[in-house]
Amino acid sequence: MFKILTILLFICSIFFSSVFGSSDESGNNFEKNQIFATPSLTDSNVAFYEGIELSYIFRAPGDLILLIDEPIRNGYSLAFVENNLTYDLSEIRIDITIIDVKNSFKDFNLSKFISAELKEIKMHFGELSEISFVDSVLSRSMEKIPTFFINNPGLFIPNVMIAYFSDDQELIIFELSIKEGYPRFEAEKIFIQLLQEFKSLKKKEKDKLAEKK
Repeated sequence: MFKILTILLFICSIFFSSVFGSSDESGNNFEKNQIFATPSLTDSNVAFYEGIELSYIFRAPGDLILLIDEPIRNGYSLAFVENNLTYDLSEIRIDITIIDVKNSFKDFNLSKFISAELKEIKMHFGELSEISFVDSVLSRSMEKIPTFFINNPGLFIPNVMIAYFSDDQELIIFELSIKEGYPRFEAEKIFIQLLQEFKSLKKKEKDKLAEKK
């Protein structure tokens, strides 16, 4: 099981169990991690996380709002949901997980990690499920984010898209899910918007941003 880095307003540390049941087959070492919030760079729609070499900014797409407590209880770092709805009742939800690579993997390779995760996803949703690669989305800081559609033509599944980002210090997993009846194409647009607004900053850039505040 992973232990994730949780975000914002409080110093948090919790266990992360992969949503698709990944196990520690490689003997990875999972240490408890703490993160320190930076409230001056945070409001109700923006999440900030300071990593080892980079800092990250997550902006709420469209009319979604930021939640912290409920995602933490469900094994994520943060989430964006519909305004005025709870984590469980929102018809669209974007869950984000941040993992400390150094303390979670012996030898980390993003391509191999993604390949293993997609295999787990297919096993979880069945052989008829389809996983297709979306042209890598460019973030606000012009980094490519490998992104994938998840679908089963004959069966509704809540998970719609998944995306990955890593600088080899942190691994960030973005997951889009919807309730039955919510238009997939609308959810996909919102998810892409979030990825396009996602930004990583080198520490010097972050310090300059803080000075402007």
